[in-house]
Amino acid sequence: MRTKRTLLNMIFSVISLLISSVLSMLLTRTVLLHLGSDYNGLNGTITQFLSVLVLFESGFTIAALVKLYKPFGDENYDEINKILSKTKKKFSTIGWLMLIVGTIAAAIYILFIKTNVDYAVVLAMFFFSVASTAFNFAYTYKFRLMFQVSQKEYVIYLVNIIQYLIMYGGMILIVGLTQNIVIARAFNFAMNVASGFAIGIAAKKIFPYAKYNIECSEVQIDGTKDLLVSKIVGILYNSLTFFYMSTFVGTVQTSIYAVYNSVMSIIHNFTNVALNAPQNALGQIINTEKDKLKKTLEEYEYTSVFLASVLLSATMALYIPFIRIYTDGVTDVDYIRPEIALLLVLITVTQMIHIPSGKCIELSGNFKIAKKIQMITLVMLAAFSAAGAYLNGLIGLLVAKLATNLILAAMEVGYTHTKIAEGTLGSFFVTVIPNVAVLSAMAFAEYKLLADIQMDLLMFFFAGVAVVTVNTAVLLLFGLIFYPKLIKKLFIRAKNLIIKKKIST
Repeated sequence: MRTKRTLLNMIFSVISLLISSVLSMLLTRTVLLHLGSDYNGLNGTITQFLSVLVLFESGFTIAALVKLYKPFGDENYDEINKILSKTKKKFSTIGWLMLIVGTIAAAIYILFIKTNVDYAVVLAMFFFSVASTAFNFAYTYKFRLMFQVSQKEYVIYLVNIIQYLIMYGGMILIVGLTQNIVIARAFNFAMNVASGFAIGIAAKKIFPYAKYNIECSEVQIDGTKDLLVSKIVGILYNSLTFFYMSTFVGTVQTSIYAVYNSVMSIIHNFTNVALNAPQNALGQIINTEKDKLKKTLEEYEYTSVFLASVLLSATMALYIPFIRIYTDGVTDVDYIRPEIALLLVLITVTQMIHIPSGKCIELSGNFKIAKKIQMITLVMLAAFSAAGAYLNGLIGLLVAKLATNLILAAMEVGYTHTKIAEGTLGSFFVTVIPNVAVLSAMAFAEYKLLADIQMDLLMFFFAGVAVVTVNTAVLLLFGLIFYPKLIKKLFIRAKNLIIKKKIST
């Protein structure tokens, strides 16, 4: 059942992500063509500003989810409802704080942004974005927890698919027809509210036993203080570059990084779909069936490095051709920057490598260990970023991010494989290093072959299909030769899932 729900979650998540990614890229191109790079740089800055507001959440969602695993597994509905009632109060407080503090902070921060857009327009853009995020926390998130702990997130993804089709389609039309970004942002807010109500209705029907107004004063959801450090590191990691660019360089130049980062975010998100799909199943195994952890973690890590190798080698090969096609007709700034592409690929590779280990630390409830690791990472990130920005601006910041990734990976992988899944550090290196070597060789060869070729959209599509197919075949053959037992396990798991699905239908 876990494997089946994991597959369902992954399928619906991929569809949702594919739709949102394609439509988001179309919206960005529409903004670039009709409003210019200044507005696009503002959009990227707003996105990162919103991520700072998540500090108010301070890891409460993951802490509440871990708290729910055991009572959900035991079908202890009284305890579940107490926890849910506690989360309702907490999320409501978070939402209101986000709205009030976020609006005030935005009004002040805008004064320091280098942009030619009117203050009132920028403030309206920030306000509608802040209001959308605040509403999600105040109302929607308390319902999402039950979908997560029960591995029924596919319901949320289905709602999101409908939302994205209407929301992005409407925003593209609004920007294209009216050139008014404020109306587009207001429409985005309205669609987020509608989506939140739809998720609430679905939750009440699927989980009729779930109550959110039970006496819960004795319920303690621990770990949020420890997880706060992780949130701070994550925010600085993702947002520092945008804040530096928009404040000290300007939103037009910020748009260059935003375009490259949006492409890599899509690849990163697609990989995360596969890595996050088994998250709740992994959490249940860690907390209730730890004897299965070593084998599960081995499969998880191999899947992680395989996906990263296929997608990121292809991304490196086709990054620059895509940027040429995507920014065709945009004349206010030159978007061809291969060095940014290379650094973003390397950064994402190092992220993918340690995601399974980071998940294990969080889902096992080792929040204090996570805090210590993140504290060290925070110091390193701050020091490296200051030095990098001073020495070489944007490129220096990206190099700092890469160096921080390597340190974080070493700490999380080391702890997980020596303390949580003891005695598995050797298998990690045997799995990861050879595959990363193959990834690097393929990426280098394909980049040299394709980077300077002028492509139209159709040619790019066929080149992408060819590169992904070849890379998948090479890595699969490599796995069959050097990891036959592991490949066999994954094939058997997939086969059993298909057979069970056919029987059930």
